[in-house]
Amino acid sequence: MLKHSYKKILNLLTILLVLLLCTGCGNESEQRTSEAADDQSTIRSVDDLALSTEDGSTYTFTYQGETYQAIHRKDNWKIRNSYRITNSADMVIICRALSDIHPIPNAEGTGNRTPEDLAFEWEQHNLAYTLLPEGHKWKKNARDVDLNPEDQGKTILDFALERSGH
Repeated sequence: MLKHSYKKILNLLTILLVLLLCTGCGNESEQRTSEAADDQSTIRSVDDLALSTEDGSTYTFTYQGETYQAIHRKDNWKIRNSYRITNSADMVIICRALSDIHPIPNAEGTGNRTPEDLAFEWEQHNLAYTLLPEGHKWKKNARDVDLNPEDQGKTILDFALERSGH
């Protein structure tokens, strides 16, 4: 039992160390250039996505020449292979398109999550997918984002603490 707790703590510390190291990765001008590029949408409008469905629960959309699936379940959107989409502004537009069809309630149940809020959750999943080593048991979960009320506002650290039992 004690050995199992040490493994959980070691996993958590490893993730935290990677996060701390990656926070300073690259020089500042490279980071600013990258961030500025990420802020500019490559999608002109929701129509560019060609969002469609045949059954009202599985939707497809096209992004940069690739077809993606977004599956709607009660209070949840799951975007398959979401890790491939890294442009923050485009994530907001995609989330807006999905929210227009089926909004996701906020954590308090008093309203709906905003496209920006949903995109933040998506970015946290992408960060986890990028940082986790191949073969890590959590990497597969980070591959597809599940946008739901429960995960509103959570950071990668929150997800790591939950999954490690803390």
